[in-house]
Amino acid sequence: MATGGVKKFNELFLYPKGRKTFMQKTLDTLFDRSEGKKFAKTSSARISVRKPRALEQSSDQDWMSVWPAAQSFRSSVVPLPIRMGYLSNKEAKVKLPRAAYANLELMKIPNFLHLTPHHIQRHCNAIKIKILYQVS
Repeated sequence: MATGGVKKFNELFLYPKGRKTFMQKTLDTLFDRSEGKKFAKTSSARISVRKPRALEQSSDQDWMSVWPAAQSFRSSVVPLPIRMGYLSNKEAKVKLPRAAYANLELMKIPNFLHLTPHHIQRHCNAIKIKILYQVS
C-alpha cells in the first residue's frame, strides 16, 4: 500500500514486455517497421516462385518418374501441347480448343498419361519378376 491509503496500481502483463502478437508482427512486416523478414513490394514478385516444370523438362526424360499413376491433369507438369474442349464463339474463324492451363475438361477425370508403352512394359517386367520369385 502506498501512503495515504491509496493502493498502488499494478500493471497486468498478458505478454512479456517486447513480445508482439502475430497480427502486430504481420503489420510491422507489411509496412516496413520491422528488422525481420520483409515481404516483396508487389504481389507479382511475391508469388512468382519459378517457371512451370513443363518449361524446364527435357523431351527425353523418364516419363514414369514425372507421371507415375492415374491422377488429375496438371498443366505445369505435362510438357505436351494438349488441348481439349471447344469454343462456342461462332465468329471465330480458327477454332482451336482451349489450351492446357486451367482447362476444366482436362481436369475432370483422371487421365491415362501414365499408360505409355514403356511404362506398361516396366510394370509387366516387375510383375513377372515378382511371380518368378514367389514360385521358386
